[in-house]
Amino acid sequence: MVSDYFDGKIIKRPDGGTCHCYGWLEEGENYHIVIDGGDYSMGDDFLWLDYDASIHGSTWSKLIRNLYKMYGWKVEQIQPC
Repeated sequence: MVSDYFDGKIIKRPDGGTCHCYGWLEEGENYHIVIDGGDYSMGDDFLWLDYDASIHGSTWSKLIRNLYKMYGWKVEQIQPC
């Protein structure tokens, strides 16, 4: 798992952009997220708390797709914090 953390993964977003994913997905974990522009009330850099695989997806691809679909977030980078 440590090699996954440092290597990272690049996931294609539904809008055609890309997201750099570092670390691993773990139930209940908190994540630092950077999103692409837009008029977001929380800014473009924030902490996302309490990941839930049953709601958000169990792989990086599903998670990025669901965050876009559910919240309109164009995630550029995500990693555990």
